[in-house]
Amino acid sequence: TRVVAPNNNRQLQDDLVKLYWNYTGDRTENAVADNAGDAGGRYPAGMVAQFRSLYDINADVAGWIRISDTSVNYPVMAYTNGYYQNHSFMDQFSAYGQPYFDELSDICAEGDGRVLMVRGNNTRDGQMFSVLLSYRRLSFLQEHPIVELNTLYTSARWEIFAVMELTAAQERAFISRRAGLTDEQSYAAFVRDLCARSLYECDLSVAFPERLLLLSTNAERDTDADSPRFLIAARETAAETGMASYRMRSAAGTVRTTLAPTTESTKTTAASLSTYDPYGSSSALPEPPSATTLPSLTGTSSGGASTAKTTATVPASTGSSTTAGSSDNAETDPSGTTTGSSAADEDAGMSPAPSEDIPETDDGENGVDGPGEE
Repeated sequence: TRVVAPNNNRQLQDDLVKLYWNYTGDRTENAVADNAGDAGGRYPAGMVAQFRSLYDINADVAGWIRISDTSVNYPVMAYTNGYYQNHSFMDQFSAYGQPYFDELSDICAEGDGRVLMVRGNNTRDGQMFSVLLSYRRLSFLQEHPIVELNTLYTSARWEIFAVMELTAAQERAFISRRAGLTDEQSYAAFVRDLCARSLYECDLSVAFPERLLLLSTNAERDTDADSPRFLIAARETAAETGMASYRMRSAAGTVRTTLAPTTESTKTTAASLSTYDPYGSSSALPEPPSATTLPSLTGTSSGGASTAKTTATVPASTGSSTTAGSSDNAETDPSGTTTGSSAADEDAGMSPAPSEDIPETDDGENGVDGPGEE
């Protein structure tokens, strides 16, 4: 067996970008798929029409995530017991996987959940969620404060207010609290704790009942041994550009937060200095599992009752395909986002992957040494 070739995954993602962004109709939630004239009920009621071409290929698609001027420009899949941690959009074994909503994210026509969470693999070669590690640099955060996450039913932008390096136990603690955010007090405490763990101080106000977005990836090979998870928190915003200002935390354990209630809501904002550690010392972590060698994307999908799915095909690309590391052949979606390798990836020290199997080692900080597990 062979490790999935990086360029195979790049080509697949570029083809999916074209299917989604080349849609010529209304891209808002006002343009829903026409189910009234569809006797077979092919699409969920209320689904945004822009998702139809993707839904025809894989009905597990549940959203789309993009961070402008980076390589993050991918379909987001519904949670299916971790299936897309090691399977592609085309239901083939892939160490790259496909970004997916976690099991607590509620995506429905009646209204998406208050807190959505998207997981993706840090493959350390500039693909999938590798670029999230670039948020360890203040300049990158200042240049890319907005995340676009659209679901099957709504379109939304989100502004980042916290960037965290966590242990696995700390991330699980945050996740377990999401279901209880039903009032201003619990919501404000949750936001406060996110800010307390952030690498940066931020003056962005976050008020109940604003929706929140969490992005998560693995980082055990990119950060200290006791920080294997990288978590980004953002709040929904109507702005197209970032409104917040950021600065590096002035000292370890110092956080700027305020929990003063207003007449309408409780807000968390960077207004005063305090010292707060919601978790205390890090607990010991188990050794990460060893990397798994997977078959090429050109092979058949995996067998077994637990993961067997029907494989569809993506329509062939028109024109020249995007080649990793080649700016001349890069595809640009209507918003100006370039797919494939990006300047942000190169700035982060991520070299474009070769066309052969992923090499096992590299001396760079974020160099290519193959996909890691999500």
